[in-house]
Amino acid sequence: MQRRGLIDREECPQDARGAYVTPTATGRAAIEAAAPAHVDTVRRLVFDQLDPDEVRTLERIASRVVDRLDAERRLP
Repeated sequence: MQRRGLIDREECPQDARGAYVTPTATGRAAIEAAAPAHVDTVRRLVFDQLDPDEVRTLERIASRVVDRLDAERRLP
């Protein structure tokens, strides 16, 4: 992706093992161009197959996972 000009990679000054990856203007444009088709595909393949109760269950599960990830990020 970096060679294609979609992202920039910068070394992390606090951790020599890490790096920051950010989209370039070209990368952001690619994301924005792909988004509508991506949303349609996810809707068709995932959400159109679920009834409202299943969507609510999926939302509860996803919320718990996100909450846990957020809590892990706050740990020292």
